[in-house]
Amino acid sequence: MKKTVLILCAAVLLLCSCTPGASGRDYREDINVPLKNGYTLIIREWSYTVGSGAEIYLSQKDGKTVFLGRTTGGDDGYCPFADGNYEIAEKDGCIVISWGFRASDNASDRKTKTFEIPNK
Repeated sequence: MKKTVLILCAAVLLLCSCTPGASGRDYREDINVPLKNGYTLIIREWSYTVGSGAEIYLSQKDGKTVFLGRTTGGDDGYCPFADGNYEIAEKDGCIVISWGFRASDNASDRKTKTFEIPNK
């Protein structure tokens, strides 16, 4: 019985320590990118243990901030946005974000995600 409880407690501790936000993400300084439409793209990049990612927001002309989605970074804690290893384009009412990883200059190793610009 003691062994089962001990294993269960260890599993819970491991799960909690691996859950983003459980002990806090290390957020980088926000990256603000002015867009052609007068909006501002806000990238809130973070690292946590050996992972990383970013939360993408759109600040509209009226000051309202809208969450667009998330990206993932490397499994080594590398933060491509903070490193300047990204590109942003506006196309057909969407924002296209492309980012890479420090270990590769290969275009096939880049990730791309498209976010629709919400209508007001």
